[in-house]
Amino acid sequence: LPHRKQPAVVTLLYHSTGSKDLTVIIDGEQEYEVETILDVRKRYGKTQYLVSWKGYGPEENLWLPEDNLSNSPDLVADFKARTACVTTSKRKCKN
Repeated sequence: LPHRKQPAVVTLLYHSTGSKDLTVIIDGEQEYEVETILDVRKRYGKTQYLVSWKGYGPEENLWLPEDNLSNSPDLVADFKARTACVTTSKRKCKN
């Protein structure tokens, strides 16, 4: 069996607009679990990722600074691997 990854979680400095409580407690902190990273952008010179939350709909997707994803290195690495093939050249990526 493949190694099971730890849940990807993020400590938020603000609250979701949803009324569901789907948080987990890690090291005494209330955190939300990231389901997947959907997109990336640069804002004010900082990298931000559009995250989808486990148990929440797309209306709750949120742009987060890269620093807020420090508990989710596997998801960031997976997203970078998935998007590494997108280049400005006409070369096709081998998967």
